[in-house]
Amino acid sequence: GAQLSGAGPVLTVRRAIALLGLDGVRRGALALRNWPGPLDAEGAQALQALIDRCRHAARTAVALRPAGYDAEVVFLITLMQNLGRLLVHYHFADEARQISRLREPLAATAEGERPEPGLSEEAACHAVLGVDAEQLGAAVARHWGLADEVLPMIRRHPLTTPVRNADHDADMLRATASCANEAVDVQSLPAAMRGAALERVAQRYARLLQIGVSDLNAALKAPLRGPLEGGGVAEPQARVSDGAAA
Repeated sequence: GAQLSGAGPVLTVRRAIALLGLDGVRRGALALRNWPGPLDAEGAQALQALIDRCRHAARTAVALRPAGYDAEVVFLITLMQNLGRLLVHYHFADEARQISRLREPLAATAEGERPEPGLSEEAACHAVLGVDAEQLGAAVARHWGLADEVLPMIRRHPLTTPVRNADHDADMLRATASCANEAVDVQSLPAAMRGAALERVAQRYARLLQIGVSDLNAALKAPLRGPLEGGGVAEPQARVSDGAAA
């Protein structure tokens, strides 16, 4: 939340280090709990899988971003759109498992019938926690002191509303991150459903991001390790399970 007068929000690790100094960053890292904190083995495995999925989305967003947008900022915004989900898995592991079960398709009751889809993520979260995961993430981000212009960017575009034109850079950042997160979510669907679902994602963002389904497929195959393209910053190589410093 640290800001300099008239300089806007801090959205890159480079700038955070410049403001805090290496000693400040080191103190913050050492204050973290050792992995996996309060989680049992099953909860830690589920959280690690979600972290890997979020990083995949962030890399996909970097590959999709329009020219001129900073890779590190796009990476961070995409991760932050998953903040509520990560919080639920870390602090409410049992509830996260209940939410996952509610989202599973219901078995077909008769031969030849298609299985009924499970609850949406939003409905399942409300049923178990009484609050949407994105609302939880937004509340924590506000508590952390993120600037008002950042808060709208860390909320995904609702799946039930069309994606409109971008009037500001913040709109473009939000849309790029949302598109990548939706595309990665599609990968968890049964194989027979992925193609059509990815086509729908491409159509939602085609006009705004100037992309097609081939662009989405290419972005999803972007390397998950190494320097961020155009950003000059290497993503940490250590897995979260290696300790708090990761």
